[in-house]
Amino acid sequence: MTAPLDQIWVVLSATPRFGLTLTRLAHQAADCLDPRIGMNPPANPVAMAIAIPVLVLKLAIGGTLLAVLETLSAKMRIFRVPEFLATAFLLAVIGMLVHILVRA
Repeated sequence: MTAPLDQIWVVLSATPRFGLTLTRLAHQAADCLDPRIGMNPPANPVAMAIAIPVLVLKLAIGGTLLAVLETLSAKMRIFRVPEFLATAFLLAVIGMLVHILVRA
């Protein structure tokens, strides 16, 4: 009788075997890719075991920085709404005047 996958994952993630499991999964992925790409350097299991967590970390850091910057700049946009509306109104009036003057 085998244990459900979620119970196995809980045990693996709480032990040092978690890193070994990730390495093994990357190695298995590289073995699957190897016949298709002809043993190019991107299919190196060790490189993939290092690159995948680094990519995930890089995306997490980039997402966090983007969220912080958007949060900070949203405050500036809210305070500048009256300026944007005034500019839009002015451009609309100028456009109507040009349309009336050119048509006449």
